[in-house]
Amino acid sequence: MDKVVIITGGSRGIGAQTALLAARQGYRICINYQSDEDAALRVLDQVRALGAQAIAVRADVSSEDEVIALFNRVDTELGRVTALVNNAGTVGHKSRVDEMSEFRILKILKTNVLGPILCAKHAVLRMSPRHGGQGIRVNAVRPGYIFTDFHALSGDPNRVSKLESGIPMARGGRPDEVAEAIIWLLSDKASYSTGTFIDLGGGR
Repeated sequence: MDKVVIITGGSRGIGAQTALLAARQGYRICINYQSDEDAALRVLDQVRALGAQAIAVRADVSSEDEVIALFNRVDTELGRVTALVNNAGTVGHKSRVDEMSEFRILKILKTNVLGPILCAKHAVLRMSPRHGGQGIRVNAVRPGYIFTDFHALSGDPNRVSKLESGIPMARGGRPDEVAEAIIWLLSDKASYSTGTFIDLGGGR
């Protein structure tokens, strides 16, 4: 069976590393991104260089119209999706709760909560046996402090380095280490794993 994966937030960090590893495992890959087209195209070039059929699609996962368009592109250009990696997320600059604006709170909730639900909905419409799919397993990876540029969004790009002393393994994690867990959960090697979590926090 063809393996087709959508990776939201696939243009950087954990998402980008997951795309590269998926390419080595024979997936057709959709790299979703919201704004950084240059970064997405760089990952796309790397994935294609590994021999994978792949596309990069701009879509805000917190908008259902854009999620519908994203999945329709995959249907047309890659085939029926068989795996979804809900990876897109955001964070605001550090601040006190009483200083947060409604706009900031809603933006974070829409991206981090609504977005994954919308993407899951449209994956179910393709992957569920009720809709002609092969079935669904649902698992999650919980990363700890991982070295990616995500932390710069909070205004503290060196956050992981500052916190390493409190991690039992005494170091931050790498995006490729998280990608390995994600790809394992997607694979047939994890065929009896569903409704579970893999913690990747260096013991914290």
